Amino acid sequence: MLSEVLATAVVHADQLYLERERRDRSGYGLYALGQVSSEPWRVHQQARGVESAIDRATWEWLQTFVHADSSYECSGLCDLVKGGAEPMVDSPLLWGFDRHVLLDSKGQLLGARYLPCLGYRKGALHFVLWPQVTLRTELATVRVDGLLYFSLNGSRGWLVLEFDGPGHQLGQDGYRARIHGIPELRFRTQEIRARRCLEMLLGHLDQAAPKRS
Repeated sequence: MLSEVLATAVVHADQLYLERERRDRSGYGLYALGQVSSEPWRVHQQARGVESAIDRATWEWLQTFVHADSSYECSGLCDLVKGGAEPMVDSPLLWGFDRHVLLDSKGQLLGARYLPCLGYRKGALHFVLWPQVTLRTELATVRVDGLLYFSLNGSRGWLVLEFDGPGHQLGQDGYRARIHGIPELRFRTQEIRARRCLEMLLGHLDQAAPKRS
């Protein structure tokens, strides 16, 4: 046995509770997939139609599980999906997020429950984006349009994404950014309309990550 070889105690796979047993005994569900409003997605669809590069199943998944505050957020998320991001479910905590406390849509502690997210894998880059995440900080509670984890060329980090549609009030941006203290990338209205969100995100991450020699 490994413990005998190493002459020390080790953790075995059979010491882990299975998901089903944990759920049955605790009554605690693994997923936080609450009902979302389809109105922003409906407005987006009226403006641009069903995105031709997005298959029907993915489009239905986005409308059913992904909360968005505006049709411009929907446009930005669709840009990422068309570029290769895929529907997933996972917890930011399981990717190492420890900057702030996470809350669910009801203002309760989220814990390690899974949220809908978009996963992108291409070459050395991997990112996971959770739309509409609520963070309880020491100063205040804020909801961000997107919380993103990335790994590239050995560099790992977190980023907040914000999609600014028409009428966005710029006055609170700096204050909110100071509250959560996480590096931030903002997409302005004209950039969203030009479908440059993925291009800008990839460029930002490329600049943020160290280059391999």
